[in-house]
Amino acid sequence: GNMPVIYERGGFEARLGTNYQSAKVSSFGVAFAKDTVFAEETKIDAQVSYAFDNGLEVLLQAYNLTDEPNRSYWGEEYLTGYVQNFGREVYLGVDYSF
Repeated sequence: GNMPVIYERGGFEARLGTNYQSAKVSSFGVAFAKDTVFAEETKIDAQVSYAFDNGLEVLLQAYNLTDEPNRSYWGEEYLTGYVQNFGREVYLGVDYSF
């Protein structure tokens, strides 16, 4: 599920988004092998921007604020498949329109 919260006033805009994904089977085990499962995860992103009257806009974006890793496991959570930690990402942007 996805739940955004947005606030706008004048040239200011702020967004906060939460994205939840439940555990899901990636591949089914055959014979004695166990299913490969992507673990559940919750990620939080944010964005703040301000648009000035002269055409200048400044934007700050941050992704995965809680530093949530991507994980998989084989059948049971204690049988870790892999853990990928991409970390937080922060971007700053400037746009000018005339």
